[in-house]
Amino acid sequence: MPPPEERDVRVLVEHRHQLVELRTRAKNGLQAMALGYGLRRRGRLWSARGRKELEKIPLREGMARRRRDLTQLLDQLSVWIKELDQRIAEEVARREDAQRLMTHPGIGTQTALATVLILGLERHGFRPLEAVIAVLVGVVSGCYVIETILDRPDWLQVLPHAVIPGFAGTESVLLATGILGATVMPHVIYLHSALTQNRIVPESDDEARRLMRYTRVDVVVAMTIAGLINMAMLIMAAVGLLGDWLLGRNRSALEMVAGAAAARRRARCSS
Repeated sequence: MPPPEERDVRVLVEHRHQLVELRTRAKNGLQAMALGYGLRRRGRLWSARGRKELEKIPLREGMARRRRDLTQLLDQLSVWIKELDQRIAEEVARREDAQRLMTHPGIGTQTALATVLILGLERHGFRPLEAVIAVLVGVVSGCYVIETILDRPDWLQVLPHAVIPGFAGTESVLLATGILGATVMPHVIYLHSALTQNRIVPESDDEARRLMRYTRVDVVVAMTIAGLINMAMLIMAAVGLLGDWLLGRNRSALEMVAGAAAARRRARCSS
């Protein structure tokens, strides 16, 4: 059982994450409202000018109340999240391991502290850490399964090419090489071995050989899951960017991401 102080820090990190989710839902509601009335500002909707334009939209009582409540909720959530950011920054300042993580590009206070807290589970045995990692991988895998099903790809084209690769020029060879490197990732295999070599210490040669067999199975399963996730990424990208799915039933999604002009250019190129 972690000490009470560490459990309390985990509660703060989880609470911030939940507040960010609530803020995202509030932003999505206001963004959908703005798009419904032809106001396309994307990230600029949250600037002072964008907020004024949102307030100027003439709405009936129900929608006006929704706009007001979501705007007030958004402002309050931003204040609370900022307070938690300051508290988490203070916690990171007193943790040397978290500060070392922040020396790597792209790692901020939230990621550093969350990583330290998750890895700290190893002090209480490897099973809790394995459970957390399994849950994270399960969530990611489940999301990709759902998204792939919703994309409704042409499986008669997907399945043969999943077994038999095909190349159409040097660019496809470069893409395949990148996919192979992202899936196999020798450095991850090395890290996996480094994290598990002291988990169970064999007391005889027979135990060492049995442990090696289990480790090989573990690595094969992990690489298979990584490969399937990479395949799901490619299927989603192919259907979303090259197929008729995004340009037809979900054209509005492209307009939200790239703007109405980009959607029209993409439609002209496909016609």
